[in-house]
Amino acid sequence: MSVTFRRMEAADLAGVMEIEQAAFHDAWTREMISAELAPDFFRCPLVMETDGRLCAFAFLWLFEDEAHLNNFAVHPRFRRKGLGLKFLHYIFERFRENKELFLEVRASNSAAINLYHTCGFRQIDLRKKYYMDGEDALVMKKELK
Repeated sequence: MSVTFRRMEAADLAGVMEIEQAAFHDAWTREMISAELAPDFFRCPLVMETDGRLCAFAFLWLFEDEAHLNNFAVHPRFRRKGLGLKFLHYIFERFRENKELFLEVRASNSAAINLYHTCGFRQIDLRKKYYMDGEDALVMKKELK
């Protein structure tokens, strides 16, 4: 299985929306995802393809010495194949100069939390009622250097 990573393009929008809607019950809107394509200095929308098929995406915001993983999903059809782990390792390598990587994850999303722990993230905070449905979010951090 060949895997490639690249910056998201406007042509990827439909595929990213499909992954987003399949992965999350509180999916980002098309407008929110389109905004990640804005040509500015801090947004970095990435996609992952396997055998030429879009299978995952990641939206990062980059700051002077830290990065934030704002949205990350692997299409359910491609889960449990190690692709999420590969994508995260690519992110760690590509953005290691940012020193720290932060993210929020639903407190009930045990699969994602386990993946993040496996990759060296640790919980640093809890955001009460962070999500629109009132669920809490764990704030997690990984040292990249």
